[in-house]
Amino acid sequence: MAVVLLWPGYTLGDGDPRAELLEILQRFNIDRQAVGLYIEPLDGGNAVEHHADQPRHPASVIKLLTTLVALEVLGPTYTWRTDIYGSTPTANGTVDGDLVLRGGGDPFLVTEQFWKLLKGLRDRGVRHVNGDLIIDDSLFASTASDRGAFDGKPYRAYNVPPYALLVNFGVTRFVIRPQPAANTIHVFADPPATNLVVDNRMTLQSSGCPRPALRVQHTSEVTTVTLTGSYALTCREFSLYRSVMPHPEYVTGVFKALWRDLDGTHAGGVRIEPNKPEQDLLHGHESQTLAESIRHVNKFSNNVMAQQLLLTLAVNRFGTPGTTANGIAALHEWLATSELRMPELVIDNGAGLSRATRISPRSLGRILAAGMRSTYQPEFVASLPLLAADGALTKRLPNAAVNGRIRVKTGLVDHVRSLAGYVTARSGHRFIVVLMLNQHNIHRSRGAQAQDAVLKWLLEQ
Repeated sequence: MAVVLLWPGYTLGDGDPRAELLEILQRFNIDRQAVGLYIEPLDGGNAVEHHADQPRHPASVIKLLTTLVALEVLGPTYTWRTDIYGSTPTANGTVDGDLVLRGGGDPFLVTEQFWKLLKGLRDRGVRHVNGDLIIDDSLFASTASDRGAFDGKPYRAYNVPPYALLVNFGVTRFVIRPQPAANTIHVFADPPATNLVVDNRMTLQSSGCPRPALRVQHTSEVTTVTLTGSYALTCREFSLYRSVMPHPEYVTGVFKALWRDLDGTHAGGVRIEPNKPEQDLLHGHESQTLAESIRHVNKFSNNVMAQQLLLTLAVNRFGTPGTTANGIAALHEWLATSELRMPELVIDNGAGLSRATRISPRSLGRILAAGMRSTYQPEFVASLPLLAADGALTKRLPNAAVNGRIRVKTGLVDHVRSLAGYVTARSGHRFIVVLMLNQHNIHRSRGAQAQDAVLKWLLEQ
């Protein structure tokens, strides 16, 4: 049955809005059975629905639940600490024992922040470390698994698992930079790591800018990344983001490179074990706030940051070590307390990088409605990408004069396209919109085009 949104003096659409929207989607060869639709007016009125109670795969849109619960439970000013422990340095700045890097679950310990942590240690007089570097990841239970299990692409940044001491998302940026003056293609890695070798076998060609091929080889001492392919000097600089090193080797290599740049030395090896309680706190670093972090999670759909949030919720509610199961329990507990019953909900990591996650369009709409009612509504809404303006949606609808009227989170895995967020129509009326498309090959461009068509339609209401 068609449902029309009505309030005094206003009707959504010229006739049957549900039929109009399904007709729009049909233009992109989308089967009606593949569509889950829920549009709710925030100014009052009935919702437009199509299979709104049928569970579907949401992909990354499930991050809206993870980030909202994190805001509600932890608060927008919540921060994480990364601490360095060791013996008190001698007069010449030597730590005679081990140096412990204790991870606090910081989801945004990027290279600049890691450098700042080590600079703070250096500013406190530490110059030499004679013992081992100890990586303390004990705050979170190990979630390490086959990184290629999801889609057979183990080096992709989106497949990095969470760690209590997660440095720069475990990702290296390989920069391919044409240098016409030297008639060569320069390649380098950022951040640098002492145990990473970049083997540049790029060659010049007269035209064309194809993506380079990347091959990874590991030994007990070093990781070698070989880049091959041809590139023209007229091409722009290109960056390839990959996670090519195992977690402890990555942290160690980046630590040693940054510590060396700070004129520090390290004579020992590396171990992974919990912090020894008798050691002294030498220096600590406080992260950015949760409100800042969720902007990165939602605007750029950062999978590992979302999983860090889930494990932080687990530690906050159930203690250490944080486990995925306890993080999921914390989400369900908040939903129950908030009287948001969602019996169809299935979560397995809080990020949406999953084949099993399920939620209905109506439930996603209720999450968005809860976000609008939240004390932290400004922080939550501001974390969503502005269509055509920022985050992962910068290039969507660039000429539609959206002007900040559309804030939506999108999701994409094979055969799934999802979208959920808020739209302020040109009339001034505001809507919650959820569109979930689960159909073979819908993850290709026509799925995005169909989403954009629905958003443009709603924008004009």
